[in-house]
Amino acid sequence: DRQRRHADGPQSQKEGELGLYLVYLPVYPYTVMVLNFFVHSFLITSLVVSAVSALAAGALLQQLVVVDGGDDAEANRALWYMTLFPTAYFLAMPYSEGMFLTFAIASFLGARTEHWGWAGIMGALATATRTQGGAILPGLAVEALVRYKTKAPLKAYWLALAPLGFV
Repeated sequence: DRQRRHADGPQSQKEGELGLYLVYLPVYPYTVMVLNFFVHSFLITSLVVSAVSALAAGALLQQLVVVDGGDDAEANRALWYMTLFPTAYFLAMPYSEGMFLTFAIASFLGARTEHWGWAGIMGALATATRTQGGAILPGLAVEALVRYKTKAPLKAYWLALAPLGFV
């Protein structure tokens, strides 16, 4: 066995190192790979994807504040707090945090406005972006229960899509 490993040498070592690149769930890397077809630089593509995701998260956060009864001043303050938070620079770095935040906020916005299909799809994308996506599932369940108590017909069965992102 030792001779076989030594004979394979760099090839077996190279294949073993490919596992080290598997650090993200599929949505972020696939988005970067698709857009890299046009840009031809993984660094620039990933920075653009993260920046656009962070901008979308900010816009969705403002909408969520307004849906929750806030005025434009409160929505703007929420955006400022999000962007000036000490760790907010991670949203613009080539990480999946900005994309995850976008999908998580979009999922809750869909649930608050009773667009359950949108909430379920965005929840599935959130769980397919980061493993922490599972943390939004209890919140979405509570949102559905609150809506169920106030309205008779509930189409929250769409929220069953949210855990499918792990698959």
